[in-house]
Amino acid sequence: MGRHFRSGSPAGFGRNRPPVEERIRRHPSSLRVTIAMERAALKLMRDVAKRRARAMLADPGQLEMIAPGLSTMAPRAMVVSLASLLRVARSLRSSADPVIGRIDLHNLNAALLVARFLRRRELRLSPRREAA
Repeated sequence: MGRHFRSGSPAGFGRNRPPVEERIRRHPSSLRVTIAMERAALKLMRDVAKRRARAMLADPGQLEMIAPGLSTMAPRAMVVSLASLLRVARSLRSSADPVIGRIDLHNLNAALLVARFLRRRELRLSPRREAA
């Protein structure tokens, strides 16, 4: 059997072991940590959108900063308008549109939450058809 000799110098040490990133990536617990971090980031993003949506419900004038006339629209029209704005904003990530400008996606997502909430409330309050 061959003998493995490790040099005492840092240069010799680096040749025998993979880099730290590779060791971490190979370790079974790193997958769990990565998944936990991604879940925490997603939860934070949802919490930010919910907080912005509550602020927009409290002050509908904030919807006007996204698109003029948005706060006076019916909920269904608001959902359609915001969905088209969301598509445009996602396609213009690197450059701003001269008409729309740069709209943060978390503001659009929050406004979409507001529109969906208003639509659900409208459906709940509307008179229901009785079964025949």
